Amino acid sequence: MPRQQKTETPAGLPAPAPPEPAAAQALPESGDDALRLLAVRVLRKRLGQLRKEATGIRANKDIEYVHRVRVASRRVRTGLRLFEAVLGGEDHAPLRKGVKKITARLGAARDADVQIARIEAFLKDLADPKARPGIERLLWRLRQRRAAEQKKVVRALDKFERRDIAGHLEALLAEAQRRAKASGARLGAPANRARGGTLIAAERENVLKYERHAEHPERAPELHAMRIEVKHLRYALEIFEPVFGRAVKGFIAQCKALQDLLGALHDDDVWLEFLPRFEKEERRRAIEHTGSAGELRRLRPGWRVLAEAVRQHRQETYATFIARWRRLRRAGVWRKLQAFAERAAQAKTSVPQKRRRIPGRKP
Repeated sequence: MPRQQKTETPAGLPAPAPPEPAAAQALPESGDDALRLLAVRVLRKRLGQLRKEATGIRANKDIEYVHRVRVASRRVRTGLRLFEAVLGGEDHAPLRKGVKKITARLGAARDADVQIARIEAFLKDLADPKARPGIERLLWRLRQRRAAEQKKVVRALDKFERRDIAGHLEALLAEAQRRAKASGARLGAPANRARGGTLIAAERENVLKYERHAEHPERAPELHAMRIEVKHLRYALEIFEPVFGRAVKGFIAQCKALQDLLGALHDDDVWLEFLPRFEKEERRRAIEHTGSAGELRRLRPGWRVLAEAVRQHRQETYATFIARWRRLRRAGVWRKLQAFAERAAQAKTSVPQKRRRIPGRKP
């Protein structure tokens, strides 16, 4: 069936297209409003963070603004996908796409920020004077790249605000909140506990599919994929934290620690893949501008020292990761999480009937 021609809505967004196939983790609408209440709680918090930090991104004085908005935008997208069935019944692909563009643009800026911070720290502690020229050249190139990214980030923010995507999202949440309040729904309703348990159990299984790769430090792509699954499990736990409260805080902390370690491993893998390409590009530039690659002789020592430091850091990080992973296994954390999720998934969703009070009898 041909796609309908797009028109503009008052919010500046394309009119809803025919619905896409539901994402694998999307939660179905069940007739109660408890999930709407949770959607409002989760998405409004992340949307507020996204709006609040935008000014800091424009000023570009603190790299953590970019990090916080990027994380908030990813969680808004996750929430939209997860709660799509209870947020107005329309196709939210245009909204997700608008938020995704911010996430992608901030991703490139964040990568540059992290690399610059690492090289600045490395240069500060560098004792070998022969290594300094190569590291200083690398830092200069990274700062050039970050300056170019800043212009793109500001343009993306301008477009996001011009289309009033945040305002459109807030309107959806206001309507969802109105419906949920009218029904007297509760965050801790059995239906929400059951949904949360089902989702957490599924995300736990996705993490453990990569367990056989954990003992192999050379399997960089698989360890990176494992990090992404740990992140999804953490997001699922955090989304349902208003429902489960303190019962999931320990699991969230363990997921965050694993995610950080696997993320550090991936950062090192990116450096080890990037440095040879960087050297090749610098050689091309030198020949293009001077007709010779002779200046690389004074730059290569720094790049070699950095590469060796990254390899050493990766070995140490992997040792910390695998020790933690084995410790979690011995402590039965994954088994306990499965038991918790199964209990929650079996929560009764029926609403108990109020008992009639018999005159003269104490309640």
